[in-house]
Amino acid sequence: MRLLIFADGRSAIALNWITGILGRGHEIHLASSFPCDPELPLASLTIVPLAFSQIKGSGQVKNRSGSTPKRGRSLGGAALVGARTWLRQWFGPLTLPTAARRLESLIRIVQPDMVHAMRIPYEGMAAALAMKNTSAPLLVSIWGNDFTLHAPSTPWMGRLTRQALDRADALHADCFRDVRLGRSWGFQNEKPSIIFSNKER
Repeated sequence: MRLLIFADGRSAIALNWITGILGRGHEIHLASSFPCDPELPLASLTIVPLAFSQIKGSGQVKNRSGSTPKRGRSLGGAALVGARTWLRQWFGPLTLPTAARRLESLIRIVQPDMVHAMRIPYEGMAAALAMKNTSAPLLVSIWGNDFTLHAPSTPWMGRLTRQALDRADALHADCFRDVRLGRSWGFQNEKPSIIFSNKER
C-alpha cells in the first residue's frame, strides 16, 4: 500500500508509527509540518509548513556534552508557550490555504491509496482542504487536546475542526473518550473508528 502521512516529522510518536508501518512493507511518503530529516527508508519526504512551524525552533537545547539539559518549570516559560499557542490558534489558520495547495499537489504526484493526518490542528485541517476534490480516503488521528484545548479556542478553530471531521473517512484514537469527543464535534456515527495506542510513546 502507498501511504501519505502528514505529521510532525520530528515527533517520536509519528516516527514510531511510521517505523511500524514500514516494517510491514508499505510504501511511505512523509509530508512533515516541521523541518526534519528522519533516518527512515521513506519513499519521499516533503516539508509542508503549517501555523508558522518553519520559524519555530526544535524545542531542544543541547549542552556541550551533547545531552539535553534538564529544565525546570518557570512562569516565564509557561507564559511564552501560552502566548505561542494563542498566536497559532488565532493566526495559524491563515497558513492553511498555502499548505493545502502544497499538499494537494503532492497528493496528485504520489497518488496515495490513503492519506493519514496525525492530528487535527493543523495537519487534519489542511488535509481536509487539500482533499476536497479527491476520492482518496483520509484517516485522521485524534488526541484529547484537539478537542479540549484547540477546537473551542476560537470560532475559526471550531469550524475548521468540524470541517476536518466531516472530510475524514475514519478516526484513530488511543482512548474511547477521544472518539466520543470526535463524534460530538461532528464525526459521523456510521464512519469507522479504531482505538489503538502506541505504547512506545
